[in-house]
Amino acid sequence: MRKSDFEEDPYVTCIFDERSVRALHDAVNFTLDNWSGQGNIDQEKIIDLRYFLQGAIFEFEYGRGSGG
Repeated sequence: MRKSDFEEDPYVTCIFDERSVRALHDAVNFTLDNWSGQGNIDQEKIIDLRYFLQGAIFEFEYGRGSGG
């Protein structure tokens, strides 16, 4: 875990293949679909993560479509 010079919150860098990204996206969607509003999960961050993962899936699909 690293702490950026410009951010207060520590962050983690990960590398995922397409299958892992799709699995995470499905898990995030499941969490949001079944959201009860309880617990210590930050719903706004989960929604941001969903959009990020969807973008990554589009990148995989675009790469496949362009021969890459």
